[in-house]
Amino acid sequence: NSVPLLVSFGLYPEIKPAECIEVGNTSWLASTVESSVSHEFTVKNNCTTQSGIPVNLPNLLAKLNWNSQKLGNVELNIFDGETLMGNEIIREGAFTGVIGGKVLENGKEYRGIASFTPRTGAQGELASFGIEFGSSTDSNPNDLEAKAIENISGNFSIIDLRSCITFNPGPQEGIVVDENETTANYEIIIGNCGTAVDVSFCGNGIDLCRGGTNEGGILVEPWTYTNLKEGDIKTVKVSRIKGGIPGFYGITVDAKPTGSENVTMVAELEVVIEPETYSSGNRQSWFTIDKYEFNLPGFGTIDSATLTNKIVTEKVDVTATLCSWENTRHGNWASNVKWWYGGPFFGVTWIISMFGNYKNGGKTCDDFEFTETLADYIINLTGKSIVNDDKEVDPISGEETAELAEVPPDAIDITVDIQGIQAKWNLEEYTINLPEDQEDTEESNGIETVGVLFENTGGVPNQASAYGIVTFKATEHIHGNESHIGNGDVFCENENFAPYNIGPSEEEGSCDAVNSMYEQKIHTRFRFADISQNIPPIRDEVYECSMGTLEGRTGAGILPKTRLNWNWTQGDSIEWNTCDASNPDAIYCDATQFTIMMMKRLKLYDNFLAANVNLVCPYTIDDLRQVITESNLETSTNAVLSEYIGGTEISVDLTGNNADVYFEFYNNTESDIDATVAILIYRNNEIVNQCEKELASTAGSYDSINCEFTLEKNGVYTARGIVVGTLEQTDRASLSYSFIHVSPGTETECLAPRTLGSGNLGITDFVAATPNINWTNEVSSEDKLRSIVVFDALLMKDAFTEDFAADFADYYENRAFFDASSFFTQDGYSNALREGRIKFRRKYVDSSELAAPGKYAISIIAALTNANRLIGANGETNGPITITFKHVDFPSEDSIFYTIPFNGMVGSDGVNFTRQGYGIDYINETTPITIDRAQTPSITGASTSESNALLKSNTYLGSDFYELNLNLEQRGKIFIVNKESNKKIDFKFFPAIVTPVIMKVSKQDSDKNYFSVVYSYRNNDGGIIDVGESSSYFTGMNACLNFDGSDLKDYFFETPDGKATEDDALDFEGKYSMNWENAPLNGNVYLKTLYYTKPGQGISIKSESPNLLIYSMDNSGNIVPLSGISGMHYNDASKGSEGRILSIEDTFRLVKDQLVCVKNEGTQSTFFWNPEKIEFFEGTERSMAGFESTLIPGATCIGN
Repeated sequence: NSVPLLVSFGLYPEIKPAECIEVGNTSWLASTVESSVSHEFTVKNNCTTQSGIPVNLPNLLAKLNWNSQKLGNVELNIFDGETLMGNEIIREGAFTGVIGGKVLENGKEYRGIASFTPRTGAQGELASFGIEFGSSTDSNPNDLEAKAIENISGNFSIIDLRSCITFNPGPQEGIVVDENETTANYEIIIGNCGTAVDVSFCGNGIDLCRGGTNEGGILVEPWTYTNLKEGDIKTVKVSRIKGGIPGFYGITVDAKPTGSENVTMVAELEVVIEPETYSSGNRQSWFTIDKYEFNLPGFGTIDSATLTNKIVTEKVDVTATLCSWENTRHGNWASNVKWWYGGPFFGVTWIISMFGNYKNGGKTCDDFEFTETLADYIINLTGKSIVNDDKEVDPISGEETAELAEVPPDAIDITVDIQGIQAKWNLEEYTINLPEDQEDTEESNGIETVGVLFENTGGVPNQASAYGIVTFKATEHIHGNESHIGNGDVFCENENFAPYNIGPSEEEGSCDAVNSMYEQKIHTRFRFADISQNIPPIRDEVYECSMGTLEGRTGAGILPKTRLNWNWTQGDSIEWNTCDASNPDAIYCDATQFTIMMMKRLKLYDNFLAANVNLVCPYTIDDLRQVITESNLETSTNAVLSEYIGGTEISVDLTGNNADVYFEFYNNTESDIDATVAILIYRNNEIVNQCEKELASTAGSYDSINCEFTLEKNGVYTARGIVVGTLEQTDRASLSYSFIHVSPGTETECLAPRTLGSGNLGITDFVAATPNINWTNEVSSEDKLRSIVVFDALLMKDAFTEDFAADFADYYENRAFFDASSFFTQDGYSNALREGRIKFRRKYVDSSELAAPGKYAISIIAALTNANRLIGANGETNGPITITFKHVDFPSEDSIFYTIPFNGMVGSDGVNFTRQGYGIDYINETTPITIDRAQTPSITGASTSESNALLKSNTYLGSDFYELNLNLEQRGKIFIVNKESNKKIDFKFFPAIVTPVIMKVSKQDSDKNYFSVVYSYRNNDGGIIDVGESSSYFTGMNACLNFDGSDLKDYFFETPDGKATEDDALDFEGKYSMNWENAPLNGNVYLKTLYYTKPGQGISIKSESPNLLIYSMDNSGNIVPLSGISGMHYNDASKGSEGRILSIEDTFRLVKDQLVCVKNEGTQSTFFWNPEKIEFFEGTERSMAGFESTLIPGATCIGN
């Protein structure tokens, strides 16, 4: 008997139905693609046997099917939870394993990410493809037992509008409509977008570019352009709105392919509208601020501005009865105050008090009204006296004078219409000046400057920046003339008025003046995070470059203005003007670099002082006496008017402590007059003595009086003579004679201050008074001397804490003493810094942390020691040397590196960092990254647990062959800096050697359709290296044809290879192949690629097929080392450390040499090899581009 027997062999039972792999989120659509685009999906194994038993799948395979022309590559990443199972580039027309042989468990959902990277030259194309999934239970990947129910479908427009549309000037450089102008222009430049584009501004003008505010706006002409093509250059005219709100505006630029509805915001063009030219009649020109954009990146951060008030004071014609004048409680103000409306004011109160002794036709003092022109404040924000500080101290005695009284501040409050921002005045640091101190007094009402502070109090909008209206409110004093054009005009009811005290309240004279609230609005932008950057236009030392569709720039002009060294004397050291904005080669400095510069700057000043020990005092007591004598010539004599009685001459004879004052007067009338004559003695604007006599003055005669006074104190005195007859006959001229009383032997004492600083540069006065100054190389003029102390600097965002100062002094004294200038360690400078006698402080803010990167106004405020030095041998100073910072502007072309204050190795023990409040803390995932090539290089050493720097950085040093060559997001990139937040930044550094390789594939057997070549990767010992499912991307060369007769570049355009199989070689394990399913033609095919390898790794590529020849730029044959290109900077393995990238500084050097490109995007900077320059670089044997140019279709390669 026979028994039927069915025998089956295999690990897996038959799967039914075959379509059992569930793929979720299969529709992948994108309107535009820049450098790459990603898509998340899910994969779930729902496969079972025919009887319904769940089955685990041994792998997951994927294949790429192009529906359009091949336009790029697709990489798949599969995750089990957060664990990466595998990532591979999937090939066209052939299934590739994507989870490395791992099992796809039944019923479990896996997460996938697909990334599409367009190829070079794909701009303007439409990409369409499908991703097919499956699983094979045997060794044949194309024999699928399980398939996807539905596969992924991808469709894209490949347009990088942010790169192909540029602007002049650049968006961050911006334009300014200044106070005298109404318009300014941008240019929009259309590059290779691959299609015509439409561009609109501020949503076609829907909100006048207000940026979300309810007020303000600007005009843009036109609001839109359509059908723009490559090479088009169009003008964008920007205009102020008459009577509008000045300030900072952003013009959003939206672009789309013509005919498309998919709009992309490509830029925001910055515009500053300055307030119109000042006029007292133009109320919106009264206040100005020195900047309109502020940086508030986190809770508690503060930024500041200087507000200038241009309408401080005005003339006021004050009318009051003689009784009010007589009873004024302000005593002698009328004769005390020297102000800008005509010098010493006549002593009217004396006239009135003496007038009371006379009969005047039965009338009382209430029957007479008297008008004088006084001064009062319109807006005095601080309430401080308008008399300057240097006028408030007697130069001889040093005592304060009887100054004008302070008044209540007119500053009310400041409002901001953005949640989470609080604004307030800083009225402690101020200036206030008379109109006579201004250059143009024709239309001037005095100048006052104060600080304005903005603080992030939490809850700000969750966006990089926001626009807001800032409203400044203050009390405005109106003296009968609301326009403030010409004099005010008031009548005062009581005696309490006085200069700078004229108002409606009883304490101000009950005048018919009005106090009103003045408001001025400014349109501002507040930054809460780094702003997105646009690709800059091509210009001098800035050149185009790209890798795939990753558009960047290269050349010295694209590099951030920084320097990765912190040297005093070695190499490209920090000099006295390295951070000085007036230096055309200035860089943005971190705290360490700036402090090195400032130490050298202080030393330059001290060197100048040492070379000029005999500076002449510019102002002695004798000099003051001469000035007073010249002034007396104008004030001590007078020609009395006809029909008046008045003084003609006053003089003083000094003998020891006694002053004999002679006063002469003249009765220039035709009648005798009973007159009262007085001599008043003032010291520091206060009456200290007086004498008074009554005389019968004969018509047409001269009379005089003498009074002797004892002078009790040193100081400047003034004798003033007054004569009063009847009110109608008194010449109101007041004669005065000033003189100095000093102790014997002090006549030559110097009165000039030996100080330096923003408000009082006393030392420059000494220089101006000294003949034959010994100028030094760096200090060669008075202007240079002044610019050492007051200048603008370019600074990174960093801080100058007390811990920083101590760490700085310790590092350069004890660790880098061989490099530090000897004066710092030996001449007391390090002591002064460490012990807090050199201080750093922001103006208006009690903080040493800078608000933002940018330009800062710097002032050094200090006094000289008794030895006429800034710093003594042991670090002694005459009070603190204070270095103040005031943020003026953001960088015109921003860079993420301006917020990365490396600070070298300051704050470290040589390996680990402990920093408090400044610089960066490092958390290294791998070994530390080297920053520079100094003799003792700076590294991203680990930070201790006690460290608390401004910024935290995660660092990663990559060297894996897969991530260098096959990861589409990483391939060809050297350095990626990504700022996750204002407090956290990531560094990824891939310092690879790049080797161009050419493969010559020859075929002579026309009978064989399937054709392949095999190659392997070998280490120094000859062992095979398995680098993954693929090893590189290959592109066809020249206009040659493929073995199937098609255009070679259509078949091979950045196409990945694959693992070799038994179809390619008997010993295929660990090897790679290039294969053709249909290869009827014979001849040569040339393919090219770039390999990126870890320096020193010693990898070679070896041909395993007789019909494969391999070329590098320095070698050719069956085996070629991947060792870079001979003679290329940092890319020549034969040169040891000089032939490899060691540091971030090396990457910058390669950008300068145009071998590396950079793309800046505000929160990320990416540095990548420049393929064009690599291909054209000549090795010892060839360049890739040169080799390709020799290929002739039909001769050296397959052709028609």
